[in-house]
Amino acid sequence: MYRREFRAHIEVFTKKLKELKENPAKKDQQMIDYFKFMAHVSGVYREQIASFLATEMINLLQQYYSILHMEVRKVLVTCLRIMRGKDNVPAATVLPVFLKLFRCKDKELRSFLHGVIISDLKLMNANSKKHNVNKKL
Repeated sequence: MYRREFRAHIEVFTKKLKELKENPAKKDQQMIDYFKFMAHVSGVYREQIASFLATEMINLLQQYYSILHMEVRKVLVTCLRIMRGKDNVPAATVLPVFLKLFRCKDKELRSFLHGVIISDLKLMNANSKKHNVNKKL
């Protein structure tokens, strides 16, 4: 029932994403809201949006991490963390990007990233050690 409405949201999201890529330093509250919405529904619409969304957010962070607006950058990290919790994105993909973000001159982001990385590694290694992921990092 909601698939038509969701497709309309995806179309608007992709248009807004193109605008963000053209001007990454601009803060767009509507885009921030779309990122949050898409991250939260990525578990429900896994096959339609999860891999596309994760790839786009990771690419944005890798390419524009130094010039992205600080609030947009933090929302992208938060959304990746949400998707990581829903097991839509593997840790081996997300954690290297988070480690790269330590180069940013944003103390609040670095502090937030430190907590996210530590908690993710603790949860990942809680039951048994993930040696292949640990070595990769």
